[in-house]
Amino acid sequence: MNVFLHDLNQAYSTGQLTINDSSLLRYLDYAAIEQEMPMTAASIFWHETLYDCNLDQSLQLPFDRYRLSDEHRSGRGISVSFNFGEDLSRAFLTYSSSNGITPEQLLLASYFAFLFKLTNGESDLCIGMNTDGRYKEELMS
Repeated sequence: MNVFLHDLNQAYSTGQLTINDSSLLRYLDYAAIEQEMPMTAASIFWHETLYDCNLDQSLQLPFDRYRLSDEHRSGRGISVSFNFGEDLSRAFLTYSSSNGITPEQLLLASYFAFLFKLTNGESDLCIGMNTDGRYKEELMS
């Protein structure tokens, strides 16, 4: 995102997009490179990994209500927002940083452990999460 914002600011301020340092990676460069990257191996990997994943299977939660029918299910995910206290947030960030993982990875592992306990040991859980898939730090959002 920093690369994009830099290029956008430069184009807006000067009316053009120029690069003085030839080693600087521009957002447009990366976008072009990313489009040319072969995704066949990645697609095959995920197809094989998720082949047996039953996305229509409902988790049997101990407090869940009776489901009238599946015809009302849209299959779309939802987003839920809530705030943690400052102390818990700081501890969460400190733990992830000191263990060399991202906060997103720690949150996903915590959520998986929560569902594992809640479902009495169901380990075949399919949880989706968005990622940017970027491998260069200057291109991270």
